[in-house]
Amino acid sequence: MDCLPPHYNLDVFYCQPGLPAAQIGGVHLRVDTIEQAIVRSGLAQHPLGPVGYVVGYAQAEECLHQRLTVIA
Repeated sequence: MDCLPPHYNLDVFYCQPGLPAAQIGGVHLRVDTIEQAIVRSGLAQHPLGPVGYVVGYAQAEECLHQRLTVIA
């Protein structure tokens, strides 16, 4: 992926719906939750375009820097 520095390992796996991220030691990031928070803040209205994904990518990157597993 172009958005990750070359020293990151990116493992992709299928996750059963409803499986808590904590069960596999991960952090679950949801774009819907990010977008709803932005709308509730009053800063924007739907449709938000790519803003939820941009925020999600930034949050995922921060978690990866902390060596956490990210599930999105």
